[in-house]
Amino acid sequence: MRYFLVLMAALCLASPSMAQEVLPFGVTLDGQEAVITDKSTIYASIEKPVTSGAAMAVDGREGQVIVNIFPTDESGKAAAGAQPLILLFDASEKKSISENMSGQAPKPGWYLANVVNGDGTSRVLFQVK
Repeated sequence: MRYFLVLMAALCLASPSMAQEVLPFGVTLDGQEAVITDKSTIYASIEKPVTSGAAMAVDGREGQVIVNIFPTDESGKAAAGAQPLILLFDASEKKSISENMSGQAPKPGWYLANVVNGDGTSRVLFQVK
């Protein structure tokens, strides 16, 4: 029981810092900024649905950006075995999410993007209409 209480205390203390790590750098999709909301502590959200050709960009970063876009439900949970769409672009540019490595435009539905650059990963939930 004592170990459980120590673990719970550590998780409670870590929660604020973990929430900040959800969006270590800004991400925009179709001109909308990803924002941290009280809906989740594991991802930021794009407020309005976007098109399958929406352009993604990152703020204040340099170098290569690698994005894994997983199909999910509206709570951000990916189905077992879900294959991501992979997007690569330079941080100084924008790139359409339909210009991924598989060449497939995302179908209507919910997606969770892990946007990786340097030492940070921004996690963003969005809906394609």
